[in-house]
Amino acid sequence: MGHEGFAEVTRLAAAREELLSVIDPPETVESVPVADADGRTLTEAVTAERDVPGFDRAAMDGYAVVATDTHDASGRSPVVLDTVDGAVDTRRARYVHTGSPMPDGADAVVRVEETEERGDRIEVFAAVPPGENVAPAGEDVESGDPLFEAGRRLRPSDLGLLKAGGYRSVPVRPEPPVSVVPTGEELV
Repeated sequence: MGHEGFAEVTRLAAAREELLSVIDPPETVESVPVADADGRTLTEAVTAERDVPGFDRAAMDGYAVVATDTHDASGRSPVVLDTVDGAVDTRRARYVHTGSPMPDGADAVVRVEETEERGDRIEVFAAVPPGENVAPAGEDVESGDPLFEAGRRLRPSDLGLLKAGGYRSVPVRPEPPVSVVPTGEELV
C-alpha cells in the first residue's frame, strides 16, 4: 500500500494558520448568559460592574466590634463587651468567622485569641484600631477594574468572576456551524 498523494505532511499549526488566513471572522455578536459562555470568545473587553466582594468581611475569626470600645483593653485590664447576634453598637460584639460579612455598626475584628468568653459577654485583652482584621469591599476586584480583554476564550473559572463582577450575560462570537464528514477506506 503506497501513500501516493501524501508526499508532504502539513503540521496542524501551519494548517490552522493557512485556514484562518482565508476566513473572515464573523462580525456579528451575540449575547449569551454567563452560565453558557464556557469556551466562547469575548468580542469586547469587560470590566467589573461592581466590587468583589461587594461587602466588608472579617479577615480573621473573632469578634466584630466598634474599635473605640477596645481603646483601653490590655492583658491586665480587659474591656468587657456584651455579645449579640445582630448589629453591633457601643459596648457590644458579635462573633464572626473569616470571610463573614461585617455586621452593621462594627468597624474592626478582635482576634478570638485576644478574647475570653464569659457567658453572654467577652473580655477583650487587646485594643484594635478601626479597620483591623477587616477585608474591605472590592479587595479582590474594584468596580471598573478590567476583567478580560476582547478575544479571550472563556474558561469555567472565568465565569465565576464574571458573575461576581455583575454580569448576567456577555458579548461573544457566534459558534461556527461545523460538520465532520468522515471518508476513506479505513473507516470501521
